[in-house]
Amino acid sequence: MAPLLLVTLLNEEEEIAFKKQKEAAAGKCKGVIQEFAACASPRAITGLFVCRPFRDAMNACLGQYTDEATRDKFRGELYAMKGRKIAELQQQQLHNLQEAGAGCRSEY
Repeated sequence: MAPLLLVTLLNEEEEIAFKKQKEAAAGKCKGVIQEFAACASPRAITGLFVCRPFRDAMNACLGQYTDEATRDKFRGELYAMKGRKIAELQQQQLHNLQEAGAGCRSEY
């Protein structure tokens, strides 16, 4: 039976997952983001009130893609990548130990 491999993410890796999630959400909601920006950019304070429907639509769209379940998808990708790297390192270490052991054998 293969040993259990416990993989956790560092804070930096959690930030990477969060950044990837935000980028994906922004890409999927590009149209409504642009509509809100077009409404709000020529206005100052009045933009808060006049552009509320556009802001609400933008937030609703972004909310679909920025929940924990979606972030878990990006975390899963990082877990898998990190697990593969650890497994590769373990295989390399095992190979190195086997090579070193083969060179130390004496013939009696």
